[in-house]
Amino acid sequence: MRFFITLLLVIGFYCSASAQVFLKLYIGGGNDLEYFVGDELHFKIKGQDIFNTFEIIKFDHNSQTIYFPAGQVKIEDIVAIKSYANYKTANVIEKLLYTFGSGWALFSAFDIFYRGEDVPRVARDGAIVVGGAFLGGFLIKKFWSTQTFPLDTEEYLLRIIDLTVN
Repeated sequence: MRFFITLLLVIGFYCSASAQVFLKLYIGGGNDLEYFVGDELHFKIKGQDIFNTFEIIKFDHNSQTIYFPAGQVKIEDIVAIKSYANYKTANVIEKLLYTFGSGWALFSAFDIFYRGEDVPRVARDGAIVVGGAFLGGFLIKKFWSTQTFPLDTEEYLLRIIDLTVN
C-alpha cells in the first residue's frame, strides 16, 4: 500500500511539474501576469500598429519562442502586451453605477410625480446625479478594463519560465 501511494505521488508530481512552462510579465509590486498554454495573448509585434490575439499552443524556453496556431513569435519581437485582467471588475462596477443611476432617476421621477414641489430643482439635481453615475460607469469601463504594457521600456520584463523537473 505504501508503495502504491508513493508511486501515485511521484506520477502526480511528475505530470504537474512537466506542465510548468509559462510566460511571465514582470510588472513590479507583486502584480505579475502569467500566461499558460491555452490562454489568449494580446500582443503587438515590432513594425505593426495593431494588436494580435492568438491562443498560446506551446512555449520553447531555449529559443524564447511562443507558438500560436498562425505561427511563432520570439520574445524580443513583442513590443507591447494588452491585459484584460481588470475586465470583470470594471464590468461589475459599470453595471452597479448604471443601476444606481437608473434607480435615482426612477425615485426622482416618483418624487416629482407625487409631491410636485420644486420640480426644477429635483429634476436638475436628479439629472446631475444620474448623468454622473452613467458617465462614471462609462469611464471606468473605458479606461480601467484594459491595460497596455509597453515592453520597449525597462519598466516591464517578459520572460518564458521553465520549472520542469528533469
